[in-house]
Amino acid sequence: MTEVELAYLAGIVDGEGTISLRTVSNQAARRRWSWRLTVLVTNNDFALLDWIAQTTGKGWISKSVRYRGKTNPIGTWHESEPQRLIVLLENLMPYLIVKKPQAELVLAAARILGSLSHHRSTKEYMAEFAAASERLMPITAKLEILNDRGRKWRDDEAKPPSRSYLTDEGRARLSDAQYRRWAAWREGRGPHPHHRKPA
Repeated sequence: MTEVELAYLAGIVDGEGTISLRTVSNQAARRRWSWRLTVLVTNNDFALLDWIAQTTGKGWISKSVRYRGKTNPIGTWHESEPQRLIVLLENLMPYLIVKKPQAELVLAAARILGSLSHHRSTKEYMAEFAAASERLMPITAKLEILNDRGRKWRDDEAKPPSRSYLTDEGRARLSDAQYRRWAAWREGRGPHPHHRKPA
């Protein structure tokens, strides 16, 4: 990508994009869930999304008929493959302004995840994964706060509680039951709160 293209894409990500770290269900993983790094751009101009996909050579585009009460088709370009995402963010970093803090946090998270050894025994890997998750939770909390600041909530839309209890703001937005589930998981006494098995 040229410098002009990188600067233009950085502006799009600053204005229309989201850079995040979250947990996702993964039945193939040894712990049944995993961490996912994501950069996405949501827009109703599919020509713009096609340009991003073609210019970067990365990601894919999904289509939603309904988005936050709107009926016009909305598209989202996604990139969540770790190595491609790292290269993309490193190239965009000099040009990002609004989303630069998020990009720095996600790159830090990528380095933590990249240090995991998948060739160890299950017991060793689980211990290593738990230690890495301890380091990733504060990053997730910071990202949620940064991303919430930029989102416009409708008057009739309930703002969800933070997924992390590791900040004062996150703790205040959790119920006592939610806090106990997070504490049990963090101390190794229960499943991850986002992926509890149905009763």
